Amino acid sequence: MKRRLLLSFVGAVALLAPPAAALGVQRGGSDVVTIRLGEIVKVSGAPVGCVARLQAGSRAIDCRRIGALRGTYGTILTGSKALVVRFTSSDTGRVVFVAHHGSTRTRTCKAG
Repeated sequence: MKRRLLLSFVGAVALLAPPAAALGVQRGGSDVVTIRLGEIVKVSGAPVGCVARLQAGSRAIDCRRIGALRGTYGTILTGSKALVVRFTSSDTGRVVFVAHHGSTRTRTCKAG
């Protein structure tokens, strides 16, 4: 059941991304903001933030909830893959799902 819920969540995020991107282009008022490694962005009005960092040697954007992390999820997006992380404590997370861009290859990680 948890796996099905996680896959549904990832699928919903994937389906919403193209319409969200198109909405930004149609409004005309949106700017593309480039951030450097170590810089942080926060979503206005939401407890969500992202940081540009290195993930296994690749440049990545790491997004998560602001505040207590235990029991929450975050995403790490690189040029080659997307990872979903479940936080087991305030500073430790475990990768629970990996998908590779341009491939049907995915991996869910079992608890243990």
